[in-house]
Amino acid sequence: MPEGLQLILGADNKNAFTIYKDTENNKIHVYFGIGLFEVVENDKSNPELKLLLARLYNSGEKY
Repeated sequence: MPEGLQLILGADNKNAFTIYKDTENNKIHVYFGIGLFEVVENDKSNPELKLLLARLYNSGEKY
């Protein structure tokens, strides 16, 4: 795992995803278990970020 990541959402019994914010490159890293699932730019207008949030919501993840 790269350095400079800030934990946003940790995994637990109901949630298999772990989400980190990269403080150096302004990106969001999503891990499923211990594997890297996706990396997207952390920008409100970024359509990839919006689709990522929609996929997480539709998978049943609650924040």
